[in-house]
Amino acid sequence: MSEEKVNNDNVSIISALKTLVALQADLAKLTLAKRSKEAIIAVKNGIAGLEKYVNEQANRYGVEKGKAKDVKDAYKSYIQNEKDIYLEGITALEMDKQDLQGKQMLEIGRACELKRNEKDEPAYEVTQALKKAKSKIEEFDRQIAEKEAAQKECRDAFKTHTKEAWKNKSTELAKVNKQNIFQKFIGSFVDKINGGKKYAESVAKPIAKSLNDFKNETIPAFANSIKEKATDGLDTVKGFGTSEKEKIEGVINKGKEFKSNIIKGIAGKIQDANERVA
Repeated sequence: MSEEKVNNDNVSIISALKTLVALQADLAKLTLAKRSKEAIIAVKNGIAGLEKYVNEQANRYGVEKGKAKDVKDAYKSYIQNEKDIYLEGITALEMDKQDLQGKQMLEIGRACELKRNEKDEPAYEVTQALKKAKSKIEEFDRQIAEKEAAQKECRDAFKTHTKEAWKNKSTELAKVNKQNIFQKFIGSFVDKINGGKKYAESVAKPIAKSLNDFKNETIPAFANSIKEKATDGLDTVKGFGTSEKEKIEGVINKGKEFKSNIIKGIAGKIQDANERVA
């Protein structure tokens, strides 16, 4: 192998790795920004859906519509809390993923070094070492896929919670919905007799219980699930600032720095191997 060919190969490998780092960083930034926007829209739609439902029921029972405000404010507070947990969680999972991608890159560099060094080592030993390197690279692929699947699980759970946190599970209302048009017409007048009491029993109390369960059970369970999935990145992400933008930028910059340092190490090792076989 000519020295010129070796040098050209070195440039190609390092250039490809640098391009990969830039692409991974851009993709991560776009993905996290998209998830952040989706979460904001989900919260907005959830609040709007709850407010519409409570106001419709207030009108049905002849109750002042302003009664919806306390319920809406409580829901908004709880769901915003879960949104913050969710976005911090998927950002932490992205930090874990960036770390795994860097370690995988390091193993790719090791494989390149082995290939460059194979003239100096017994063929069998090089072959076995390359097999191990390939196995490790594939294992990192599996672990990266797990982090991506965990991000999707968190996303799906959050979307479900924004839709179901406030839903009224009252069987009484379910029966009303199954009545025919005439029964509903008669019921619209009957409902306004002692409407405040009926509204409290059929609408306010079930929603209050639903929100209380959401606050005390759903959100803590969701937070614990995030902690289990984002095993390493959560503490790191917490140190990147308070805003979501700061945390995303922190993850991207740290990931790029980590991988760039790995590339420098790979370049040095490849050069050393080349000099040994030159």
